[in-house]
Amino acid sequence: MLLLPEPMAATAEHPSAPRQPAIPPREPVAIESTVAHVLGAVCRSGVSVSVWNRPLPREVRHAMAGVQALMPVHRTFTVSPSEDARALLSEVIRAFPGLSETSARAWGEDLALLLSLARSIAPASPLRVRLETKANDACRLFHADNVALRMICTYRGAGTQWLPMQAVDRNRLSDAAQDRPSSIREIGTGAVAVMKGLKYPDGGDHALVHRSPPADAVQPRVVAVVDILI
Repeated sequence: MLLLPEPMAATAEHPSAPRQPAIPPREPVAIESTVAHVLGAVCRSGVSVSVWNRPLPREVRHAMAGVQALMPVHRTFTVSPSEDARALLSEVIRAFPGLSETSARAWGEDLALLLSLARSIAPASPLRVRLETKANDACRLFHADNVALRMICTYRGAGTQWLPMQAVDRNRLSDAAQDRPSSIREIGTGAVAVMKGLKYPDGGDHALVHRSPPADAVQPRVVAVVDILI
């Protein structure tokens, strides 16, 4: 079951609380805020992505500076709805060289927060988690994911790039002609985004078209991806 954020009701303190604006059909909307609660807004009709704009906690920033990515690291695991993932996260993080015990703990706590936020959107759904360093252009072409909902947070390096509807030709997603810098939006480093994919129940028209940013071989990206398997 998906939990939709409740609209603000009119009260004595807010006698004329505004209604949610109508969203034109087939027009993807990005809803952004500096509070984590915004992530659930991705479930609204017509919304393609919700973004919690936040700075990385200082301890996590320090942890990312210490990650040594001389070789690619890629770890994937699935967490059931009732499973406490903290011990598993602690084990997986050990695969990333260069982290002190304090840094590993700080990153693990932040990842646990991401899983908690993902569960708040779909409490009965398992989560598929991927942690990796990325130094190549494996996802350099614009595409939509073959999932229902995907949470992503770039811990180091440039964030995920995406396109608004007016810049998208869904019949030519792999065409380099769509690479128009003036149309490209970017999710900030440390920000947490939840995007709709092709398997979301309202169909693929609102699946977010996005790609990885250009690769940086000197300082590979560190990325966390959480697929909400509804």
